[in-house]
Amino acid sequence: MKLVTALTIIGMGIGTAVAGPMGTPAPSAKGKTVEITPMDPIGCACFEPCKLEVSAFYSYSLSDFEGIDEESGAGVSFGYFYNKFLGTRLTYVAMGSKPYHDVSASLVARYPIESICLAPYALAGGGVLSNGITEGTGHIGAGLEYKIEAANCLGVFVEGRYTWNDETDGYSNVMTGLRFSF
Repeated sequence: MKLVTALTIIGMGIGTAVAGPMGTPAPSAKGKTVEITPMDPIGCACFEPCKLEVSAFYSYSLSDFEGIDEESGAGVSFGYFYNKFLGTRLTYVAMGSKPYHDVSASLVARYPIESICLAPYALAGGGVLSNGITEGTGHIGAGLEYKIEAANCLGVFVEGRYTWNDETDGYSNVMTGLRFSF
């Protein structure tokens, strides 16, 4: 037993002497030292919690609702994520030549895939649609956002949502744009 213990201690000592501690220069074959640098973490750090997001986007709408029949428009949104997965968003969209104004609030649930800076998400909420007459609405939707870490976590996104109210069959929006994080 003493022999096994002694050989274990000697082996550990030789292993440490040959390998050396991590992060120190290792001698090369010609006597020069080579610096060992630690690897950067894999993935992006763009989905941190407690971030404000501002988006600008193009919107295209399809509908059975008279007045919103294959209309395009633009919008802005402001969002805040409480953690990596859950946030809220306030959105304004103006669509059509006689603009319909869609103001909505959404609860957003996302699942960031940090290794490729991509986040699929789902949203649901309510709001108002106005063009002389104001109506309450509800909506559900889903989207995909890609963050460009080298561009200060600039997000490029595409989102689809279906909006309905009591008097119409509803309409579908497809939105694409840029999302800035602060």
